Amino acid sequence: MAWRFFQGHDTQQVDAHTRKPAQADAWYAAPDDYDGDVLYSDPFVTRAEAEAWAATKAEQEAEEHEEQ
Repeated sequence: MAWRFFQGHDTQQVDAHTRKPAQADAWYAAPDDYDGDVLYSDPFVTRAEAEAWAATKAEQEAEEHEEQ
């Protein structure tokens, strides 16, 4: 799965729990084909943290798919 990484000031998406706008300087991750109105990931301080989270998420999803 391909991922995109972006900062909060580059999106109109909102936090799923608070409905507040994304944190401007935080980094977020989302699958390339995700176009929801809420943020897919939690905020991260660095892009590297967002990339590591996405890699872990992709591995988990691949393992779940293998089990089916």
